Amino acid sequence: ALGAIGTSTIDLDAGAIGIAARIGTRYTLTQPVGDNGVSVMVRGGVEYDPKPSGANAVSWRGTTVRAGAGLSRATSSTTVGASVEVTRSFSDSLGGRNLFPGGGALTLDGRLLRFVGADGTGFVTANAFYSRPLNIERPDQPTRLIPIGDFTALTVAGAFPLRDFTLLPTISLLRESSSATALTNGVVVNGVVVNRVATQLNASGFTSSVSLGLAIPLGRFVTVTPEAGAAFGTVSQTVSSSFPRRIGRPIVRSQGFSDPLRGGWFALEISLSR
Repeated sequence: ALGAIGTSTIDLDAGAIGIAARIGTRYTLTQPVGDNGVSVMVRGGVEYDPKPSGANAVSWRGTTVRAGAGLSRATSSTTVGASVEVTRSFSDSLGGRNLFPGGGALTLDGRLLRFVGADGTGFVTANAFYSRPLNIERPDQPTRLIPIGDFTALTVAGAFPLRDFTLLPTISLLRESSSATALTNGVVVNGVVVNRVATQLNASGFTSSVSLGLAIPLGRFVTVTPEAGAAFGTVSQTVSSSFPRRIGRPIVRSQGFSDPLRGGWFALEISLSR
């Protein structure tokens, strides 16, 4: 159902639905710069998805190459960093069965980790990223409510010891948006194309989610973590068509929708450690 809705702001894991098997290799090189905790990082990789068989719709990337660079600084209580990565995938449409839109993406991300408390056992972490598609070949996928566009996210989480327990709050904000224009072929009159209808599509999705977990140790080796959360958001889309007239301004007709999203969940995690 999440994959059919097709908006990434609802669930980042929904993007994994229907992805074929993948093999690949990545390499990361980190080099310290000076004695102040600053490091420079470069990375690259190649991934290969075997071509799927059958007649079902799939998300197939073919061969993907990626390259990136980053900068970080670490101290005794704080780590900050930022990086940029560019990807490019090569695949065909599989006769219309391929739900992957093609092309690649430019992604910027930043992160912060700070230890808190008198003994530094608690922490607060923040992660943000911005992604813009590059050279998209098939932007209007049949399973996407919002066409491919910019995607932004911010997640803030923490772990705060409370005697024998640990409180685990998380807040996430996600937004994606897109804009596209299409022109009909029109008709040719005296060598000039006339009656071309211009259609403008603007779509966006926004969600926020909050959750709260509590890590409860049961003895030396077992930890039970119940968690409850809720998500809220909106998906909206507007389609405007401009019909030309021989005299006067063109006629513009618009239609759209704005639907709320909401839901909740409960999870229970049991972990074993030594």
